[in-house]
Amino acid sequence: MIADHAVQSSSLREAPRRSRRERRAYLEGAAEEVIGQVLEANPYLSAERGSGRMERIDRADAYSGVLSGRSPVTQKEERVIVFTRPTSAGRVLTVLFIAPEEDYRSLGELFERMVLSLRVGNVP
Repeated sequence: MIADHAVQSSSLREAPRRSRRERRAYLEGAAEEVIGQVLEANPYLSAERGSGRMERIDRADAYSGVLSGRSPVTQKEERVIVFTRPTSAGRVLTVLFIAPEEDYRSLGELFERMVLSLRVGNVP
């Protein structure tokens, strides 16, 4: 799933002029907002401690984190990789990859290559 949403302040638009630590804090905040929405809609998931990390998507800083839990539909463990990346318009591009735990190792690498190959144009 790929989505984008508006950020309430211009802080992400200004992020390139900030230090790496400040950009990470902005991206973590955006990721936490998205992850909170995913967790609210899917209460069986929980964030994997220590899974958050900085990424690069289309020459811009991005942030990723992993959620996991037992699906009430399939009764199988699943993992969700959440990527967030700011756009030049102050919005946040969000990409979620969802896979059964048993397939995560083989699909995780593919998901990573897919998201890292994304090209993000100007989003109004």
